[in-house]
Amino acid sequence: RFDWAGGQATLGGRHASLAIPDGTQDYLSVVYQLAFYPPPEGPLPVVDGRRLRRYSVKEAGPETVDLPLGRVEARHVRVTAVDEAEKGLEIWLRVAPPHLPVKIRILGGRHGTGVLLAESIREP
Repeated sequence: RFDWAGGQATLGGRHASLAIPDGTQDYLSVVYQLAFYPPPEGPLPVVDGRRLRRYSVKEAGPETVDLPLGRVEARHVRVTAVDEAEKGLEIWLRVAPPHLPVKIRILGGRHGTGVLLAESIREP
């Protein structure tokens, strides 16, 4: 639970509350924030449910991605932990609107690396 006015995040389970700086995101919101806003300058604070971590956001460039729905032009973005560069996300955002993620690679998760692929896109 985020208390933006108080600058606190209350985490679940055995994890306590912690202070959060302005601009903090939750782990899943990062994907959608990058779809609608330019990447932040400097480290991005992210709460993952257990702790606050700082992530580096870097554009890796345009790529054509082969997906179950066909070939899609995308913007490749790497979001990696500042203290552990092998942990984070690689995100491919569709260049054409809506700029939603069409491919996500989870790096260094507890269960290894995973990949999510878009199977369809419904136009607005």
